[in-house]
Amino acid sequence: MFLVGAWAWWRFIPESTDRYANIEQHFKYGSIGADNTQRGLPYWIWKVLPEMFPEYLPDTGKPGYEAFGLIRESGTDRYIGFSKRRVLGLEFVGLNCAVCHVSTYRESLEETPQLVVGMPAHQLNLQGMFQFFFQCVSDSRFNVGNVFAAIETQTWLGPADRILYGQAIDRFRVSVLA
Repeated sequence: MFLVGAWAWWRFIPESTDRYANIEQHFKYGSIGADNTQRGLPYWIWKVLPEMFPEYLPDTGKPGYEAFGLIRESGTDRYIGFSKRRVLGLEFVGLNCAVCHVSTYRESLEETPQLVVGMPAHQLNLQGMFQFFFQCVSDSRFNVGNVFAAIETQTWLGPADRILYGQAIDRFRVSVLA
């Protein structure tokens, strides 16, 4: 009984936000409070949408959310400008200041892009990303079975996850369409 209670406490009590020793890392990935059930996006739903609906991505030649001008550093599970936190048993991502205030430049096409924290995100198409979410949830393929199938190509969903994500899929649709 104690183990079940400990697991439930660990699983469902909101996780504190990540702390980064490096101020730039904190700016890029730290929370400003948007990674919650009211303003955030369920992590695994957010993660699989570009794979489920590539036809709704802008034709920029870049994969996934990079098509909207988001920047991804190697070794990270999300793009710059997105924080992550577990709330009520699910992980949520939310936007932070870096989504609009980090960008890259390069002096020639041959050079590696240089990341600049605080620079305006001159390649960001945030409105396009929100339109992408609207198109995804309006598509008849956005349903529990298809979203589960897409998520399970990347991770295993346990019984609690299946219950929580089953509800989150419908709530995500309602919140985007509202």
